[in-house]
Amino acid sequence: MKGLLFLLVLALLALSVWNQMEIRWLRQDIRTLSGKVERQQASEGPVEQAMAAVVAARAAAVGLDAGRARTTLEAAHRRLTEAAGSAGQRAQPALRWLEAEMADLSRRAGEGSRPHP
Repeated sequence: MKGLLFLLVLALLALSVWNQMEIRWLRQDIRTLSGKVERQQASEGPVEQAMAAVVAARAAAVGLDAGRARTTLEAAHRRLTEAAGSAGQRAQPALRWLEAEMADLSRRAGEGSRPHP
């Protein structure tokens, strides 16, 4: 009976050690994956940067801040030009949307700079 109890305690101890090792391995995997996600998020592509710039220009135009809208629009145009050169086939719909938004914002910025009669 003592031998069986000893084997049971030994098995439980081995299982506990194995669980602790698994936890350590999983934590290491989590750290590795978190680092990969952070690096991926930090390195946004040109299409994402252009989209963010167009959205910022749209917000400035809606807020009637014409100067800020123009400067943000110019930055968006530069980023869109970069994105068009490096974008693949899958990014083409997003680029077309960005170009349409840029044209609309440019038109609005041009209207906003004219004096009203």
